[in-house]
Amino acid sequence: MGKIVRMTAAEIDKIWTPEKIRAMLKKAKFSKDDNDIPPDEWWTKAERPNLGRPRKAVVKQDIHIRLDPFTLKKLKALGRGWQTKLSAKVDEWVSTGLL
Repeated sequence: MGKIVRMTAAEIDKIWTPEKIRAMLKKAKFSKDDNDIPPDEWWTKAERPNLGRPRKAVVKQDIHIRLDPFTLKKLKALGRGWQTKLSAKVDEWVSTGLL
């Protein structure tokens, strides 16, 4: 049995380029029973599986802010996900009209 390897979509794209796949398909022997679509057309009609997690409807914006070291230390003390907690608090302030 072969070794199971995990690869990212970018790594797969580097290994299996369209040119490499077309060359392999040209070398392959097809019978008329196998496929009605010629190899070049097949490649253009092929569907690529969705890799990774689905995209969110609302994508958050990336911003950069400068904070006092004391404030940053207190935020990081909240533990994992402190950025999400900070974002929720700011959303709360905006929705209640405090900002």
